[in-house]
Amino acid sequence: MKPSDPWHRPVFLHLLRIRFPVGAWASILHRITGVILVAAVPAALALVAYSARSPAHFQQVGNWLASGWAGVGIALVLGALAHHVLAGLRLLLMEAGLGEGLPVARSTAWASMVGAALVVVVSLALSWIR
Repeated sequence: MKPSDPWHRPVFLHLLRIRFPVGAWASILHRITGVILVAAVPAALALVAYSARSPAHFQQVGNWLASGWAGVGIALVLGALAHHVLAGLRLLLMEAGLGEGLPVARSTAWASMVGAALVVVVSLALSWIR
């Protein structure tokens, strides 16, 4: 307790030792993936604008996107999109009254995170195979 706290509430802010439930992780990741997607839109628009300048620019963007690091970036953005969509659908269904129970909420939280991880793994595998 902090002596200046008028309500005498316990304060524990060691974030590395707090154990969040799976629903909290799904919610936190939903917010983070939203930020990633908002940041990815201007980057994608800049690439499209740059590639539309000339055939040489188009070829340059194509070569850059064929590189390994671009494949990793694309896989991470696709994973962010997958998690954001799955977690958003989960939240919409919960708002509609479906899946409000704790076991179902935990299952759908795990499903959204595992689904996004599968999208990342599959997109990395496809970029590596290519």
